[in-house]
Amino acid sequence: MDKDTAIWTAICVLVGVGVTMTGFISVYLGYSCLGLAGILALYQTKKWWIKWLLGPKNQQTTDTQIIHPDQLQHDEIMSLTEAVEKLRQEGLNKQAPLLMRSEVINVAYPHSSVYGGITWTPDLMDLRVAIENPNDDDYKDIDVTIRADHPNVYIKAIGQISNLPGVTFVNPGLQLLGFDKKGNPIVKFDSATGHLLKDGWKIVTLGTENTLLPNYYRIRCEKLPHRTTLEITLAIAKRFILDPNGKINNVWIKGQYYGGSQLQNIDQNIKVSN
Repeated sequence: MDKDTAIWTAICVLVGVGVTMTGFISVYLGYSCLGLAGILALYQTKKWWIKWLLGPKNQQTTDTQIIHPDQLQHDEIMSLTEAVEKLRQEGLNKQAPLLMRSEVINVAYPHSSVYGGITWTPDLMDLRVAIENPNDDDYKDIDVTIRADHPNVYIKAIGQISNLPGVTFVNPGLQLLGFDKKGNPIVKFDSATGHLLKDGWKIVTLGTENTLLPNYYRIRCEKLPHRTTLEITLAIAKRFILDPNGKINNVWIKGQYYGGSQLQNIDQNIKVSN
């Protein structure tokens, strides 16, 4: 209770008691003074009796302090920001996703031009596949097999558009040794490369020689740095595409990599943007 209110309350009490006991002027005036003193006292002690009426639970809620961001110190804000970022990273590390996309580049490269390490000719289509690490941690030992629109798309060559070191393209290792008496091809498979797929090749005639074109390739990358994309190009032989519109519709990617401190598996079909 503040000093002024206490003085007025005391005056009202004294006047009220005196008038009531002596009957001076009017008894009702004494009652009025006592009532006014009581009102003043209740007003000044409102916090106490409101807390008493609401109880401990609501009292605790009433006392809760809301801190405005402007009241936080710089170090406190930085600590909160770092904590939120740490939680976000823990979630990303646990999932360690690979983002993938694919598209056909509808560009007619000049004859014998070299792009992505491939010598292009008019009978080839440029199919791009991008593998992105969206995380803030590096991924390691990426080992995936890529196959497009099985069994109607065959790969004549493969190269890298990005400039990442430690990227290798593993040919299925098929060799045409000849034909048996019934005319069936005799094919040798190099088991060291792994990833042999059924119907993973086609015999074609290039010039005067028979050769094998695979419809899949194995891609290995020693390290895919954080927030970096590995972009590759596949030179597709147009004449074997069976789609009536000459389009490639899907790319299948299967394999594994290390991300988020553990081995991750991937097996996805990606729609190709033509």
